[in-house]
Amino acid sequence: MKRKLIKRSLIILILSILFIASSITGLYYVFTYQLFIDDINIKANIARNYIFNNITYEDIYSIRESEKIRYKIDNLESTTNISNLYIISIDENGQRYSTGEFPTGELLEEFNYSIQEKTYVSETHITENGRIYNIFWPLLDENDNEVIGVVAMEFSLDHIYSSYQQMFTYSSTLIISLILLLSVFTYFSMNKSTEDIYKRLSFLDILTGYKNRMAFEHQLSVCDSLIKEGKNIAIMTFDLNNLKVFNNLMGHKIGDEYIKNSANVIAKHIGNQEELYRIGGDEYVVVFTGMKNTSVLKILNNLKNDKTEVIDKWGFNCAIGVAFYDSENDKTANDIYIRADKAMYEHKKQMKEEYLAGLNKRTIPLTIIEEHILIH
Repeated sequence: MKRKLIKRSLIILILSILFIASSITGLYYVFTYQLFIDDINIKANIARNYIFNNITYEDIYSIRESEKIRYKIDNLESTTNISNLYIISIDENGQRYSTGEFPTGELLEEFNYSIQEKTYVSETHITENGRIYNIFWPLLDENDNEVIGVVAMEFSLDHIYSSYQQMFTYSSTLIISLILLLSVFTYFSMNKSTEDIYKRLSFLDILTGYKNRMAFEHQLSVCDSLIKEGKNIAIMTFDLNNLKVFNNLMGHKIGDEYIKNSANVIAKHIGNQEELYRIGGDEYVVVFTGMKNTSVLKILNNLKNDKTEVIDKWGFNCAIGVAFYDSENDKTANDIYIRADKAMYEHKKQMKEEYLAGLNKRTIPLTIIEEHILIH
């Protein structure tokens, strides 16, 4: 389960990084590409205005014989970084003449569309010369009625695509490296954190929320080291009275409430200084480390006199035993626990005898619960 949790977390992390990185790269591509196209359109407008201001209608009509217009176009091409610039004129018979080449394929379709609709047309193409951004700009006669020519401009996009390919390569390498680093870091971090979580869960008693027997066994091994350091160790054991009676007569739900409420009474007396362990159905243990014996005995006395109601008018009722570390008798902390457990059962026997003696003095009938207590 632990490995599955780490694996799922790593997958979510990797997918999240890929999504974020892809989104950023995509947005960067769209933004920079649009900036580049905007720059091209600015240059195209500059070229168009230059042509409109410096090339006359006579130049366009006599485009076949005019060397002057070719010189102007070559000069404009070199100053504006246009890859290919040419003008196609159309005479009254529909005959077409060009200062350069004639468009073919998709470019020819856009060229014809520009003439028919008398409108500006721009599009990106992949040609034998590479990726280009092509613009067709119709030239109208003096009355703006007929198209007498078309200005064709081609801008190379190879360098920007090359930049994007490099950026993609670098960003992919960076993303993969980042994923690997984060995956390793996350694996070890989650491995440590999940170990702590599972350890806490494995030491937890689900019903009461206090520590369980496994945690108590671990604490005993810790106490063995503390004994060697000279620390005072005391262990107090508890056994709830009449749990079986409550389970049989009132149901296990009430029995569970009896267990939890009794545990809370014990925890109230020991405070936050020590941990409470539930080591069996109705058994608890508290391990005191470094506390004075007189303080432990005071807690023991308070617990024995506590009659806090824990369930349905029944007060806290628990047999308690305590033992302190004795260097002559105890080799390990478990030896202290055995003596405390023995003292607890002696107290339980004493409580039973006192209860029976009290019943002999009663003049009123026993309740059903009291009758069951006698039997058990």
